[in-house]
Amino acid sequence: MATYESKKYSHTGNLITNLQSPNIADGTVSDVEFQRLDGVTSDIQTQINGRVSPAGATFTGDLDLQDNVRERFGNSQDLQIYHNGTNSIIDNSTGQLIINADVLQLKNGASNATLANLNQAGAVNLFFNGSTKISTTNTGATINGTATATTFSGSGASLTNLDASNLSSGTVPNARIQGANLTGLNASALDSGTVPNARYGTPTFNGSQITNLNGSNIASGTVADARISTLTSSKLTGALPALDGSALTGIESVPSATTSIGSIMPFMLKRSGNSSNGSLTLSAGTEVTPSTYTSGIFVISDYDNSLSRVEKASPNYAMGNTKGFMGISQQTSGSSTSKTGVWRVIDPLFAGSATGGVGNGSYTYYYSIMGLMQRIS
Repeated sequence: MATYESKKYSHTGNLITNLQSPNIADGTVSDVEFQRLDGVTSDIQTQINGRVSPAGATFTGDLDLQDNVRERFGNSQDLQIYHNGTNSIIDNSTGQLIINADVLQLKNGASNATLANLNQAGAVNLFFNGSTKISTTNTGATINGTATATTFSGSGASLTNLDASNLSSGTVPNARIQGANLTGLNASALDSGTVPNARYGTPTFNGSQITNLNGSNIASGTVADARISTLTSSKLTGALPALDGSALTGIESVPSATTSIGSIMPFMLKRSGNSSNGSLTLSAGTEVTPSTYTSGIFVISDYDNSLSRVEKASPNYAMGNTKGFMGISQQTSGSSTSKTGVWRVIDPLFAGSATGGVGNGSYTYYYSIMGLMQRIS
C-alpha cells in the first residue's frame, strides 16, 4: 500500500491488514504518496493513460465484461450492448439501428452455416438448414418449396399448375372450364342448361323408375299398344290420321243413348228468371257444358219439339216455319237443361229481338231459335 502506514504508525506497516478508510481518524496522506503503488515506479495516472488515452486507445488483449455490465454509447446512453446471463442484447432507444455493409451475412453460433445473406446490388437470400428458400430478384422474389398463407391477394394471371382439388369455396367461371378434359362428371350436379344429344351416347335405362314423361318429347319410334291405356276422346286434340278400322273393336255405330258421347240434340237459349231482355248467338264450333252454362240473361234449355211455327194470336204474328219461341214483351223464360258433359255447337243457337209491322201496326218481338249441339265428352 501507500507509505501512509509508516507515517501513521510507529510499528511495521506490513503487519497491518484490512485497513478501512473510515478508521483513519487524523493525519493526512499527501498526493505524492497516493500516486505510488507498491511495485509501481511511475504515477498511476501515467500508467492508466498508457493503457487508455482520452484521445483513443488500442487494446492488445481481451476486454471482459460480466453479465449485465453494459457498454453504453451516446450522451443519453442511447445504445447499450450487454449479456444478461441468458441472451445477448443490443438495445437502441433513439433513432434507427443502422448496419452499413455491402454484403451482410448472418451465421449460426458455430459460424459454419449461413442464415441470411444480403447483397448490396444482388439478391437477399434466406436459408433453411443450409438450403436457400427465398431469393429476391429485380422483378420480385423466388420461393423454393411451398408457400403457405392465410390469404392471398393480387393477380393470378401468372399462376400455373393449379390443383383444382384444393378449391374449397367460390365459383369457377364457365370460361375457365375446358370441357374436353373433364371426366367422371355427375349429372346430378346439373341444375340448368341442356346436354347435347351427342353427349348421351347409347344409355341403358330401367324405365320402371322414370315418371312424368312428356309425350311431346317423343320424336321417333313407336309406343306399344300395351303402354296405352284408358285413352278417352278428351285426351285427343286435332285431326286423327287415317285409320284401318278393320282392327278396331268396341266402337258403337250409333250412340247408346240420347245423352251419350256422339249424340246430337236440339237446344234453345232462354231467359233466366225475371231478367231483362238481351241477345246472344252461340256459333258453330263453340264448346259448352249445357247444364252449367250462363251468359248474361241466358241459359241453355231443352228444345220444346211441339213447336213448328211461332205465332201470336192477337194480333196475328208469325215466324214462318222456323222452330222456336217468340214473345212481344220480353224473351221467353226457362230453366237450364240437365244435360252434362261437353257439347259442341254444330247449328247456331240465336236469341234476340226484331221489329215488324207497318205504321201504327209496327211492333218489337223477341225470339229464340233452336240450334243443334253434339256431345263430345
